Amino acid sequence: MPKPLPKPMMLSAARPTLYLDFDGVLHPDEVYRRKDGSIFVKNVPGMDAKLFMWAKDLAERVADRDVQVILATSWVTAIGFQKTMARLPEGIASKVAGSTYHSSQKQDWQYYTRYQQIQQHATRHRIVHWLALDNDVKEWAAPALHHLCACDDVTGISLQWPVLDAWLDRYAPVRAPFVGAVLDMDGGPCKSWVLFVPGAG
Repeated sequence: MPKPLPKPMMLSAARPTLYLDFDGVLHPDEVYRRKDGSIFVKNVPGMDAKLFMWAKDLAERVADRDVQVILATSWVTAIGFQKTMARLPEGIASKVAGSTYHSSQKQDWQYYTRYQQIQQHATRHRIVHWLALDNDVKEWAAPALHHLCACDDVTGISLQWPVLDAWLDRYAPVRAPFVGAVLDMDGGPCKSWVLFVPGAG
C-alpha cells in the first residue's frame, strides 16, 4: 500500500515562518530529473552527495519549535505540492503550511525572482517574522537581507546552521517545561512536585 500523502498544517500569520528551498539548501544545487521521472543530485568531488542529505539536521532543529514551513522550491512546479512535501522527513513535512507557488500564477511565475515569490507570499498572508533558506539570492532587496539565510550552491545549509539557530532562538525558542511546587489548600507547599507544560490541557 502506498504511503498516504501528508496534509499541510493551517497557515498562521502570527507563526514564525521558514521559506524553504531544496536545491542548494537541503542538498547541493545540481539536481536533475531523468526521463523515467527519478530525481538525482550530481556527484560533488570530495562529498558523498545525496538528495536531502541535510534535511534530517533541519528536522531536528525545528522539532520543538513553533514554526511553519512554506515550500519555496522549483520542485513544486515540477512534481506538484503534495509529492514535494512527501519527500521531506516527517519532522519538516508536519510543519509545512503551503508553498509560494499556486497554479493560478503559472503564466507569470517564471518571470518572478525568488525574492519576489517569497515577498509576495509573506505580504499576502501578512507574515512578519520569516526567514528564507535559499541559495538563489539574485536581486534580493537590500532592506530585506535580514530575512535571508544565504546558502552556498555546494554546501547548502550545512555551513549556515548558526544563522538559522540564532533566528529560531529569537523568534521560536524551545518551550522548556516548568517544574513547580503543588500548594495545599492553605497555600503552603506540599512535599510532592508536578511537571507543568505551558499550554497543555
